[in-house]
Amino acid sequence: SLFKQQRPQPSHRLSHSAGVMSRRALRRQNGGSSFMPVRIAQIPLRRLPDPEDHANAMVFLASDSAAYLNGVALDINGGRILM
Repeated sequence: SLFKQQRPQPSHRLSHSAGVMSRRALRRQNGGSSFMPVRIAQIPLRRLPDPEDHANAMVFLASDSAAYLNGVALDINGGRILM
């Protein structure tokens, strides 16, 4: 129909918030590995994210399963920051 031909295509605005990316970055940021158990204890899942955790979130956002999402920011933080 004419309506379908003239309506604008949706623009999806999705993002990914990485939080802590690596153990090396966390050590560098906090002055050594002694801080690591304290930081991990603050994360409800009790572990730092693996690269696959971030990759899986990005695959989901790029998939048809996220087709109806718009204006979403996924925080990959293991539950450490809840809004």
